[in-house]
Amino acid sequence: MSRSKGLLLTWMCLLLFSGSLQAGKVGNLYQSTVPVTGQDTNERSAAIATALTQVLIKVTGESRLEERPETRGLLSGASGFVQQYRYEKRSHPSPLPDQAPVDALYLHVQFDSNAINEALRKRGLPVWGDVRPSTLIWLAVEQGAQRYLVAADSEPGIVTELREASARRGIPILLPLLDLEDQAALSVADVWGNFRASVLKASARYQPDAVLVGRIYRQSDGLWEAAWAFYHDGNSSSWISSGALSSQVLAQGLEGTADLLAARFAPIGLSLSGGEFLLRVEAVDSLEDYARLHRYLGALQPIKSLTPDRITAGEVQFRVTLEGDYRILQQVIGLTNQLQPIAAAGGSASLEQPILPTLRYRLVQ
Repeated sequence: MSRSKGLLLTWMCLLLFSGSLQAGKVGNLYQSTVPVTGQDTNERSAAIATALTQVLIKVTGESRLEERPETRGLLSGASGFVQQYRYEKRSHPSPLPDQAPVDALYLHVQFDSNAINEALRKRGLPVWGDVRPSTLIWLAVEQGAQRYLVAADSEPGIVTELREASARRGIPILLPLLDLEDQAALSVADVWGNFRASVLKASARYQPDAVLVGRIYRQSDGLWEAAWAFYHDGNSSSWISSGALSSQVLAQGLEGTADLLAARFAPIGLSLSGGEFLLRVEAVDSLEDYARLHRYLGALQPIKSLTPDRITAGEVQFRVTLEGDYRILQQVIGLTNQLQPIAAAGGSASLEQPILPTLRYRLVQ
């Protein structure tokens, strides 16, 4: 047996005793909970279709999924994707003062992720993996004559609404600590005025992939309004949202964020035919390095199959089959600090053109 093949066999055996990669993943993409009034068959079927719609929006990143003709067959056959379901009772505060909490009934549904992914790909729709960019939210609130910033451990009502809205779209969010370091770096006025340089400088300590800046206030007619600015990868976008409830306005901020990120990481219309590539990684100097690299790559959604192809001193080459365009894989890898691209002229990982296209990276130690 050659030395290269012997190393390959040894390193593959090591994987059998290695844990799985969990960091940076979004959970609960394939489950949803919807309110119901009863447990009869017809209402359960309708609730399952609603739950599947919510799951498909999270998985594809497409907020107007119901309008797409490709999904009609999916939604009409929603029950066929169910793995399990259960009913839950939850208590909510009464809208009337001095009244006992009100019980409400919900249906929680877990869907088959593999079946959904296969169905989406057959219809040419994207599958946005569970490694997703994190967004740091700087939110300034005006109530009466007072303005303040929302921290991770303050304003539980607003924080809950932000987290629920982000969960509905599968978007990881961060909220600032607003400790002494934050207070020295950024003021309420900086966020209210959306002073980009100050905001991005103060954000650096959190190392987010994107930053969302918002200011929310109540207008004289009683409606809530918010102005949003989103920064990601050197680009910026802005929009206004309004509604009768603050929760609606906050949700619109997260909806806009999710739409912008999905357009980048799960674009509709990009080639989904996949293809075979070689992925060459340098600085793999030990069995532990190889095991970490293999676990990391094997957990990335765009990778359909991953086969070690060649091992030399300090370098491993994999034969990779992708679901979708290689640019999506480059973007997903760019969300983590595991691999550093060996840059081509354009600054992304070099895509060579030998017999098979080859992406080149260096393992970060």
